[in-house]
Amino acid sequence: MSTYRRGWRGGWPRSNRSYHPKRSTDVSSSPAPPLGTVIQSLDKHDLEIDAEEHLDKAYIQDCELVASYNWLDKSSPNIIIPGRPPRWTPLPGENKLPQDSGDYFRDKNAAKYPVHLMEATVLAVLSLSPNIPAGVDIVCCYSSLGNLVRFILGKDKSFRILVQAVGNSVFFVRRENSPTEKIEDIRGHGHTFPEAYTTWDPEVRGCDTSHRILRYRFGGLRMLVRAEADAYVADESEQAPSLSSRAAEKESASTSSPTRAKDIELLSTLMSSLSPASHASPSSTSPTTISIATNPSSQAPVPQSQILEIKTRGIWKKDQEDTIAEEMPKLWLARVPNFVVAYHDRGTFEAGIKVQDVKLRVDRWEKMAKRELAALAALLHRLIGLVRERADGKIELCRTGMGDLEVREWGGDVGEVVSEETKGRWVGGGVQITGSAAGLGKEEEAQPDAACN
Repeated sequence: MSTYRRGWRGGWPRSNRSYHPKRSTDVSSSPAPPLGTVIQSLDKHDLEIDAEEHLDKAYIQDCELVASYNWLDKSSPNIIIPGRPPRWTPLPGENKLPQDSGDYFRDKNAAKYPVHLMEATVLAVLSLSPNIPAGVDIVCCYSSLGNLVRFILGKDKSFRILVQAVGNSVFFVRRENSPTEKIEDIRGHGHTFPEAYTTWDPEVRGCDTSHRILRYRFGGLRMLVRAEADAYVADESEQAPSLSSRAAEKESASTSSPTRAKDIELLSTLMSSLSPASHASPSSTSPTTISIATNPSSQAPVPQSQILEIKTRGIWKKDQEDTIAEEMPKLWLARVPNFVVAYHDRGTFEAGIKVQDVKLRVDRWEKMAKRELAALAALLHRLIGLVRERADGKIELCRTGMGDLEVREWGGDVGEVVSEETKGRWVGGGVQITGSAAGLGKEEEAQPDAACN
């Protein structure tokens, strides 16, 4: 059988006759929310003068992990704090995987808790690093910042971003047509591949996604950036889960350990269990709170040096595109040093998929993009000033294709980025959760060992 290699999560469509798949469509069946009144419009060239004063600070520094959480695979919003990504556990040999099917949400955090889009993020920060709020200028999801990077770079990308001041901090969060908007025409193997090639550790079994909040300085701003972690690469001292334990995870079956002779049968079981549509869908009614569970594990947080980004591509793209270059904004913003591009031939992934160390390449990109990143810093400073000048502390950023960046009032019915109770805790500097709920002791808060180096 003809096979090829390497890997990611994302929805990549199906083939035509020559098996040249196209991406899942960006066309949405959900109507776009109404636009608010235009306040001003920005062209990237408007930032050139202001960018000059940020050239010496146009890089990320002092990066460390301050919080993490996992969404449990339940219909109601439940998170476990601290979180832990699934482990990279590549399967032996060649493996033919089923194509993605079922429902996948564009914004997993929003779909889980559409009432307040940054609630889970802030609850995790307040639980694990309660003194953080006093010194934060920006709190954001990496995708919102990534879209601003693409605007600065002149890339063709439509987006909407909600911006809101909460105390001294300014929140940036992506806005989809609907919080529960789904990826249309899902194809490819961007979901079935990581389900087959990663494994949740026992203490976080039953989770759906894992998210990490990093603190760093960029352009003179103190930032908290949330990003989903696809997986982590265990160090050599950590024993990889057996095929039997992985099959048990997928099936929630017996914990008895079969012999090696059964590995082929177990691998077949593991493959047949890949049913994306079986994930719990969010409740149709909006819950009022997020339930928080405490991770009982005494394990240290996964160092940022072990975090892995996963992508899948059809083999025909191998010589046609530079996938790492495409993903550079996320790799840079989320400080991801490890990357897998899994190529497949009609769904068959070959043996020996390799993890690439991309840290030096990301560092080189940051240096080469110094002027563009200085413009990004200038843009962030300008937007912070705009939102703080407004009585309601709110603006929305809108862009269509290659167009200018429009600054608008909020349009339509949209909730605050966090609840009133959580806002009070954030503005008040945070209140430590009692007992073991914090998961990290005070002295372990924002440990340098979890730094982004």
